[in-house]
Amino acid sequence: MNRERRRQVAIARDTIRRAKDMLDSACSLLDRMADAEQDALDNIPESFQETDRYYDSEKAAETLEESASSLSEIITDLGEIL
Repeated sequence: MNRERRRQVAIARDTIRRAKDMLDSACSLLDRMADAEQDALDNIPESFQETDRYYDSEKAAETLEESASSLSEIITDLGEIL
């Protein structure tokens, strides 16, 4: 590998590392949002369960959790590249 290709590889690694750091932050945020939504869901009074609001909150909690999980897998894959 010549000097130019080594330089390009170094730039790519640095870019991937920075992207991974940003995705780590996003994943943490999604985890916190999912926890907050689940807490809100758990605290909905029984009289409001079985309502559209309850089902919307339940779906939001599930979607946030699935998103965080998917993003975590991507982060793991990026870590393997580095």
